Parts: sequence; structure tokens; C-alpha cells
Amino acid sequence: MKKFVVKVRRGEIDRKEASEVLEAFERAALEIYPSAVLLPAALELALGFDRSVYDCLYLALAIAQSCELITADRKFHSVVTASPFASQIRWVEDEL
Repeated sequence: MKKFVVKVRRGEIDRKEASEVLEAFERAALEIYPSAVLLPAALELALGFDRSVYDCLYLALAIAQSCELITADRKFHSVVTASPFASQIRWVEDEL
């Protein structure tokens, strides 16, 4: 939510757009997964990729769920696409 406020303050989006994005998230069928069970795998990925455990939690979840992670983090995307986990990650703009 904080990022929406920052984007509105910077004039990147208006209040209506911020509200629409929030409403879209509220309508989405989101599932919440506990990070504790993913931490060991995320740590291994983080050490191997020299990235944060936070970033690698998303990749660990994608691997555990046999699905793809869509990211807008260029460095993370580049590192993962050059690894055996390349099939687990997609670039956000390719999904638009």
C-alpha cells in the first residue's frame, strides 16, 4: 500500500488508478503461504544466486508449487534465467 501512496505523491498514478489496482487485488483469488517452510530452500537459492532470501522466497514458492514466478526485478531475472531454474521465471513485460 505504501508504494501506491508514493506513486500518487510522485504523480506517477492518480488516486483513481491506485484505488482500481487495490480493488483488482481484492478481487483476485490470492493464496497465502507461510514462509517458514520455504526458508531452507530460499536460503540455499539466495546463497547460490547471491541474492536476498526475501527475493528467493518467491522463487522457492514457485518451485514448490511447480509454477512460474513473474518478476520485474531485472537482476534477479537475469541470474535465474542463467540457471537450471530458468523455466520457473518470466519477465513481467512478456506477460502484458
